[in-house]
Amino acid sequence: MMSDPPRRRLPRWVSTLVVVSVAVLFLVPGPFHSHERVGTLMLTPLQMGVSGTADEAATFLSTIQRVRDLAAENADYKDQVDQLQSQLAQMRELEIENADLRNLLSMKERTGPGAFIPVSVIARDDTPYVQAITIDRGENDGIKQDAVVITHKGLVGRVEKVNPTSAMCG
Repeated sequence: MMSDPPRRRLPRWVSTLVVVSVAVLFLVPGPFHSHERVGTLMLTPLQMGVSGTADEAATFLSTIQRVRDLAAENADYKDQVDQLQSQLAQMRELEIENADLRNLLSMKERTGPGAFIPVSVIARDDTPYVQAITIDRGENDGIKQDAVVITHKGLVGRVEKVNPTSAMCG
């Protein structure tokens, strides 16, 4: 096995002399300022490399910030979509209710005043064997047992039990 030859070191005074010479060359103004040209030639590639790296880092950080901004904007848009979908569902329910009320109004116009009492359903029992509803009118409103309950779609049933402020229909 061969060993590497021992490296020779320069004496310390030689390296000190080189550093001092370069410092004097750059610090002491000369008649032709040639040291500026030498410094520029030596430092320009380094300066361009540092500048390019700094620009790339700034672009990278800007991109990260833009991604964060877009994520926040996307979350805001999702919230808006949820709100609009909720409003759309409410509007559809109102359209159905409006159509039902128009149908009830046309039914009342066909039969004359006083023949119908408008009610609202306040409870439902949709079990398979018992299908009943509770309405918000009762004996105090003129509802009687065995009265017919209809909608614009047809017969619902009849009043089976009357309370002072409500009635159960089946």
